[in-house]
Amino acid sequence: MDELDLIIGPHYVITHDPGGLVDEVRAEVERSPRLLQKGPAWVAHAILDAAVDRYMPLIDNLDGEIERWATTCCARRARARAHLSCASCSGSSACCSPCAA
Repeated sequence: MDELDLIIGPHYVITHDPGGLVDEVRAEVERSPRLLQKGPAWVAHAILDAAVDRYMPLIDNLDGEIERWATTCCARRARARAHLSCASCSGSSACCSPCAA
């Protein structure tokens, strides 16, 4: 989704939507025309709700990436901490003990 513009009036909603979110809501209204009786605020909410739904997979992917990065960072930090406290190498780069794993 690139951009979504909404103008809400007392009896109308005007949109600029190159991403096609309005098409999803229009299809829903065509299946159940009585939904329009809920007014322009409902139409605007339905469009924004569709936008959020479209972003959820992206947010889930980002959440997974953040989790992987955090796990990697914590593992590296733990190895570095173990290396610095290693009695056999005293933190030198020539460590021969298992802390260098």
